Amino acid sequence: MASHQVADISLADFRRREIAVGRRLPTFAICAALALAVPAMADPNAEFAAAFTAYRETMEASRYIEAVAHAEKARELGEEIYADDAKVIATLAYNHGYALAMMGASRPAYRVLKEARKLMGRAYGPDSVQVFRVEMSMLNTVSPDSVAQGEAKGQLTRVLKMARRHHAEDSEVMAELKLNGGMRVWWDRRAPDLLNEAAETFERLGKTDREARARFWIGKIHLERDRFRDSVESMTPVVELLPDDDSVALMARAHMVEAYEELGESDRATEHCLAIGKTVPWTGTVDYQPLFKEAPVVPKGAVIMDATKVFVLLEFTVDEMGFVRDPVVVKSNPGTPALGATLAELVRASAPQRSTLPRNSATRRGLWMANRWPWRA
Repeated sequence: MASHQVADISLADFRRREIAVGRRLPTFAICAALALAVPAMADPNAEFAAAFTAYRETMEASRYIEAVAHAEKARELGEEIYADDAKVIATLAYNHGYALAMMGASRPAYRVLKEARKLMGRAYGPDSVQVFRVEMSMLNTVSPDSVAQGEAKGQLTRVLKMARRHHAEDSEVMAELKLNGGMRVWWDRRAPDLLNEAAETFERLGKTDREARARFWIGKIHLERDRFRDSVESMTPVVELLPDDDSVALMARAHMVEAYEELGESDRATEHCLAIGKTVPWTGTVDYQPLFKEAPVVPKGAVIMDATKVFVLLEFTVDEMGFVRDPVVVKSNPGTPALGATLAELVRASAPQRSTLPRNSATRRGLWMANRWPWRA
């Protein structure tokens, strides 16, 4: 988890200047009468000190939208006041990009951090620790979408190369980097190996929660690639390492429900359904959330001309084991009773939908929109 290390790069000279700026007093004296008549002139140093202090305070308070505005203001003023100090200029650019990243503005953050990387390289050297920290922030910020996948892979390569110059392969820093990199570019062929190396290092260091997270992501990648048995093998240590109510453990169990159902091992899936239900008991006010849904295969005779206008409202019971039972058609479009009956039969005959809240049996209604299912003839 990123920490709010404002002015993250250690710049003793800049901090001395910051203190001096913060304590500087006006050097001119004006009589009271004149002060009332003439507006006070703005002091750029005081404005900079105020903006920088506000940036630090809002970052610490996790008010990132405000922090971005203050960081941008401090950078703008700092570039004028410290125009000849490359280290200060680079740090202010990094603060701006970091604040954007924390706000969730990934693309603007990546763009600003690229500027900061160039400035840090000029100020400290291309292989410096300061540049490495900016590269790490860029890895956290680069978009994982298909358009930017090449950029993300390149960013991971650069970060790993730099990290190995400063840290041992089996160090905690490298393990964190491998975990973060594997999560960010999970679709890359290197991801499983990086995550496995991270898990082994965390295990050796006794970092149970970090080891569990690495193994969770290995299992998640296997599940995404339909390697259901491998996914179960990776997820099992996660639920063993973490408390039952840990969010990662609960997500691991939910994925294991899906994997076991795909493997045709419903009894094993039920065990994890019940474990989730015991940890998160139903209060009677929360809707059921499905853990696993089997996409129905519509018979060839059930032809849908315009799926966007078709709906079927089914009423069903979720039993104490988390299974959907006794589906009944409550309402459907005029002219689609056969479709409603077909859907009800499909629910009854196919692998049942499972609920995340299996401990309490209750009748629930669900609107099953035909256009939301992956229909195939």
